[in-house]
Amino acid sequence: GDGYPFAGKMPYSDERWLDIRELDLLTPIMEARLDLAKNKGCDAVLPSHVDSYSHSNATNLDTLSHKDQLTYNTWLAKEAHKRNLSIGLKNDMKQISDL
Repeated sequence: GDGYPFAGKMPYSDERWLDIRELDLLTPIMEARLDLAKNKGCDAVLPSHVDSYSHSNATNLDTLSHKDQLTYNTWLAKEAHKRNLSIGLKNDMKQISDL
């Protein structure tokens, strides 16, 4: 990567897709967000757009795979659970049986 975990802009939104394969870049960002939720007294988090593998054209990541998404989603859930946070799943019902 170029030092940033961004992959592409979402249509109709100011949000951007993340290159979820860049865990070395995403780890400090996502850990800080989970810590913030915990410190604010949240019991759970609900990450959005955790289905980037199914939007490879929009993300400019033609090689992003089902396995890449599963790795990221599993990692994110483990990080939430380390903080005693529950974590919800939305946007990725195709992987629910694997998670």
